[in-house]
Amino acid sequence: MPKRIPTHKILSVMLLCLLVSNPLDAWGWSAEAHRAIALIAMNRLQGTHTATRVQALLGKLTLDQIATCPDEVRELQAKEIKQLDTFCAQVFPKPMTINTEPWHFVNTPVQNGVLTTDSAAVTAACAGNCAITQIAKFEKVLQAPTTARNKQAQLQALSFVVHFIGDIHQPLHAAERDGDLGGNKEIVSFFGTDQNAGQPIKLHAIWDNQIVFRIDPTDTALATDLQPEIDQAAQEPPSQPMDWAIQSFGYAAGVAYVGIAPPGSADSATLGQPYQDAAAPVVRIQIARAGVRLAAALESCLP
Repeated sequence: MPKRIPTHKILSVMLLCLLVSNPLDAWGWSAEAHRAIALIAMNRLQGTHTATRVQALLGKLTLDQIATCPDEVRELQAKEIKQLDTFCAQVFPKPMTINTEPWHFVNTPVQNGVLTTDSAAVTAACAGNCAITQIAKFEKVLQAPTTARNKQAQLQALSFVVHFIGDIHQPLHAAERDGDLGGNKEIVSFFGTDQNAGQPIKLHAIWDNQIVFRIDPTDTALATDLQPEIDQAAQEPPSQPMDWAIQSFGYAAGVAYVGIAPPGSADSATLGQPYQDAAAPVVRIQIARAGVRLAAALESCLP
């Protein structure tokens, strides 16, 4: 009698195939990672007044359910999707007219051989309209007293804060090299996935979803598995979005771009287990930091 394959393994393979055949261009972290960040934050806030205030804004929703809504808003604006999912439609019942795409990143240029940056370079790259400025803007919305008139705006602000704090911890949302838009112009092979159905794999997409998937394929597993990194992040001194952007830039320059030829090069990089082994610890600590820092930000905004 043939050996039965566990259902969770079948689902994991199906999800990997989906990620490979349809790599996302600029999502920030994968949906699983964004939701894991929200779960980490809420786990840390459990039993606090902040958690009560967050849930009052959410109503019947959960924080992880609204963590990916800003990506859907951006995709709807770009006509990549026709409608928001059920959860996000409750957060954003009306289309947003302002272009939200620049809010997801701050593409500070990487210079050859330079692994660090400073606040002046990040501020110049931000140009007053990036993840850093949007986090600050929407935190102010959350800090205002909640009324019947502004509750929907605060729910939207909550979704943006959750998402953009996640995004700014993704190294390729905090850097670009030679105008490659955070690795979106770098075509690479990752475990041979560039040959799948003739679909190219972008370096950015690998950091968005495939490295994360190979760590844990679900948000709940990821949030649980990262406890050692969560404990480490919780011991780090308080910091601000500018610090997070500089930190992420360092990982982009020192890890993500290592061994990757510039855009337009004749030879694309062939990446596999060694690259995964170098990147996975970065992804793990950055997702953990995002969850811990999100919890701290919510405590500050909604004490």
